[in-house]
Amino acid sequence: MKGAKFLTSAVIAGMMVSGAGYAYWTDAITVDNTVSTGELKVEFTDSEIASNETGKQYIVTNDTFDAKGLSFSVDNLYPGAGAKFSASFENTGSIPAVAKKPSLEFGGNGTPLTSEQRDLIMITGGKIIVKDDNGEERNSWTIKTGFSINQADQALSGQNGKYPLEPGDVVHFENIELTMHKDADESFEDKDLDFNLELQFSQHNE
Repeated sequence: MKGAKFLTSAVIAGMMVSGAGYAYWTDAITVDNTVSTGELKVEFTDSEIASNETGKQYIVTNDTFDAKGLSFSVDNLYPGAGAKFSASFENTGSIPAVAKKPSLEFGGNGTPLTSEQRDLIMITGGKIIVKDDNGEERNSWTIKTGFSINQADQALSGQNGKYPLEPGDVVHFENIELTMHKDADESFEDKDLDFNLELQFSQHNE
């Protein structure tokens, strides 16, 4: 009996070591994660410029734009007259964006106006309107008049200098009016007023 017991113990011990006749079942579950990032994308969608003269038109205007740039030119300007321009841009991305203060870059194909002369090109009207993707107005600002074109960033500033945009929102610069001051002298003759409007955007929580 002692031999039999010893043999049985030895067999069981051997089976435990070798695994013969026994197996541990295992199983596992997997969590498969996908994280997609949003897109920050704002584009110009429309622009227009026209003389603000009444009666016969002498001022020549032109505008060109693509998704990321907008350019206007005003030629043959004279004291007391000017032009109105409109432009629209849309948040075509998937996350909220904030448009910061616009900036203007001046130039000219001929002889550009000096900074002192630009102080007599006045911002005399206009409005900024934000509409949602259903065309409903969400916010608006009246353009601050009394500023010269050199101070356009102040005149065009929105809420705290920024324009908050939800995806699908459109901002309209509506009839922004520029007028040459009536006191402008002969030094303004045969000059060009060319300028580029630039807007920088950031994510809403920057």
